[in-house]
Amino acid sequence: MASPSSPALRRLHRLDASSPNFHDQLNNVLYGEEYVQCVSDLMNDDLVWLVDYLDNTLDRVGLSILVSRKCLRELRSICGTTAMLPTSYTLSTDLLKIDPSPFVLGCFGNLYRGSLNGSRACVKRMPAYPEDASKRAPKVCS
Repeated sequence: MASPSSPALRRLHRLDASSPNFHDQLNNVLYGEEYVQCVSDLMNDDLVWLVDYLDNTLDRVGLSILVSRKCLRELRSICGTTAMLPTSYTLSTDLLKIDPSPFVLGCFGNLYRGSLNGSRACVKRMPAYPEDASKRAPKVCS
């Protein structure tokens, strides 16, 4: 990951994950006033950097419960507000082949057969609604 431009995020970037007190340092940054103030103003590359950093941090073995909960809350909040997902969630179209017709239609998305890296896969494609979706009648699921 490239270094972020925000000072609070640069503090995160400089943390050494192999350090014995990584959890304390991470906790101090995530609960620090500088971080809390900067998060709401983040845009573009810094926002992508933070989402990926939090996602990668959650993958660490031995992360304390308090720190992992804080990372998860931050990630959930940012992703929910911005509709952004960590880049690790994106599948390469070179590796993924999807049948054009769904084999199951659902209220929360359609299921497609496909393959990922030559292995069979099932893909759920979530519906994308226009911004005025609130004006549309809701789907009724049975």
